Amino acid sequence: MTLVSLSSNRACQRLLMNFEDSATGQVLFGGVDTAKFTGSLTTLPMDKRQGETQAREFAITLTSVTMANSVGKSLNVTKKGYASPVVLDSGSTYTYLDPNIAKELGDQVGAQTLDQYGVAVVPCGVRGYNGSVTYGFSGATITVPLSELVVDARDKSGNPAKYSDGTPLCYWGILGSGDVGTNVMVRFPLLKLIGELELKD
Repeated sequence: MTLVSLSSNRACQRLLMNFEDSATGQVLFGGVDTAKFTGSLTTLPMDKRQGETQAREFAITLTSVTMANSVGKSLNVTKKGYASPVVLDSGSTYTYLDPNIAKELGDQVGAQTLDQYGVAVVPCGVRGYNGSVTYGFSGATITVPLSELVVDARDKSGNPAKYSDGTPLCYWGILGSGDVGTNVMVRFPLLKLIGELELKD
């Protein structure tokens, strides 16, 4: 697990998201359990809404998005100098990014939107791809394996979803922020969202 610590001149708080099949997680106030993560903690400034003196959300600046494949080749999805506020939200299943970035990442794994599902889908076999997406935050990074970005899908009867040829179908866990009706995450204008899939890694 990689942890990003946010600075706010207040007492430290930390959220540990366990794996999807875990029954529990933890919230730790005022301390750090170093047995629960690898790497080092990084302090990043929290973004404030324009005209405000204090931050109200866990929003930080996303500065890069890179996708890597199994042989170490990587694709920079963002241009040099990219900077966009993102909300760190442990309650969202999906990651919402600028629509062009979400589309480029989806194109790399063959994601497509099917009308009956309304969001991007991929063959569940994408879980087996040995690649990752790395999010950069002014020098700090979070790397997420592609397997964590594939979400089980169900059909209208509650059965595992399948393509018409019988191939297991899953949701792609990165959506364009416009897919929620606005470029707003958690109803905060002009912010994108880093969801549960990233925060548990």
